[in-house]
Amino acid sequence: MNVHIKKLNIDMDLGSNGLTLGVADTKGKHTGNLKLGKAKITWFSGKTRKNGVTVNWDELTEWFESRV
Repeated sequence: MNVHIKKLNIDMDLGSNGLTLGVADTKGKHTGNLKLGKAKITWFSGKTRKNGVTVNWDELTEWFESRV
């Protein structure tokens, strides 16, 4: 996977708009966007920004911890 930051503000704290990472496969084909916010994380599959899958930070942390 190739991941790049779409927009990076100088302030490293996540603002109200959060941080969006563009994700592509190893051949450069866009697979989706991952938006990181203060309270939640959302995965948007493909090029559309509609109907993303959202979890909060606690849910994501629990999921990672369950895989250890």
